[in-house]
Amino acid sequence: KKPGPANYFATYGWTVLVFAWVFVLGLFATVPRWLGAAEVRAHGVLPRAPSRLGVALLLAAVVFGAAAGAPRLTQSFWDDEAYNVQNTMVGRWRVHPATREVHYHRVRWVEVFFGYAVPNNHVPHTVLGRIAHKIGDAISPRNDGAVTEWVVRIPSFLAGMLGTLALAWFLWRFGFPHAALLAPWLLVLHPWVLRYTSEARGYSLAMLLASVLLAVAAGVLQRGTWRRWIGYGAAQFVLMWSFVPTVYLVAVLNLAVLARLWTRRGEEQGGEQLGRFALANVASGLVWLTFMLPNLAQLLDYLDIDKGRTWINAGFLGELLGHVLAGMPLRHGGAPAFPELGALWDAHPVPLGLWVAALALALAAGI
Repeated sequence: KKPGPANYFATYGWTVLVFAWVFVLGLFATVPRWLGAAEVRAHGVLPRAPSRLGVALLLAAVVFGAAAGAPRLTQSFWDDEAYNVQNTMVGRWRVHPATREVHYHRVRWVEVFFGYAVPNNHVPHTVLGRIAHKIGDAISPRNDGAVTEWVVRIPSFLAGMLGTLALAWFLWRFGFPHAALLAPWLLVLHPWVLRYTSEARGYSLAMLLASVLLAVAAGVLQRGTWRRWIGYGAAQFVLMWSFVPTVYLVAVLNLAVLARLWTRRGEEQGGEQLGRFALANVASGLVWLTFMLPNLAQLLDYLDIDKGRTWINAGFLGELLGHVLAGMPLRHGGAPAFPELGALWDAHPVPLGLWVAALALALAAGI
């Protein structure tokens, strides 16, 4: 019998917990080395807070994004959405292999956190979606096992709206107040945002958390208090837990933060800041491994089963280019209604060609 989520956690999760306890004991043994001073020297000055007009522009961008995404909330689940709702969030009807009787299998919490047989489970979003479903089911019970689509999509929708504000926050913290007012409008028009704020997937939550992490990183570089370093570690843990490929973003960001701290190593409290940086990363890494190592083991099993597939080829690069430019593949070859650039080109070559040319000119101009 194929191992289930509980088996993977029993095998891998407890192993990480043992190392985590060793790490905690080491912290207690070295408190004088990392605790540091209560007061931390500030670097740089934050820009002025946005004016009332600026706040109004940001709120208008949020309202526009909500209006653009809301009509899709009530559409039926499809593909990965349906798989996640059935297997890691709510439940599904199944046929018993021995008796052939049809029964409804309700997803257990261990499957919510460690159901990773197919790597489509964005766990924090799955948790939020399950909670939203339970609240909706308590208000308006349904005994047929059906799921109300818009209820389960609420976490993604709210994350998309908050992500618009988080982008402005991150740019403001980095000293770009004008970009903080313009970028949210570009974001709400992006196809990824229009799509993923109204789908029961974890991508809009990952986009929100990426902006939050960048804003918190600016905070620790400006004034590295323990509160901010704890927030930095927590933000990168939840981001990587939400969407595993964001480990690349976290790695690059940590290299940049480390490089900046290294230039200050000779200053007062410079060594302490490097210690806090190391502690925040090790602690968040251990927590992430505690929750994700059982899932990573299942991911390796999945890749081993699917190892005959050629992942990186010309078709994959074309799909990637299409998603980056327009939030849809060039040629998917799926259902007739599946959005793809090739079909749009066949139907509307002149408008699409003009739009692509305008984008190319804007990129060339650095806009």
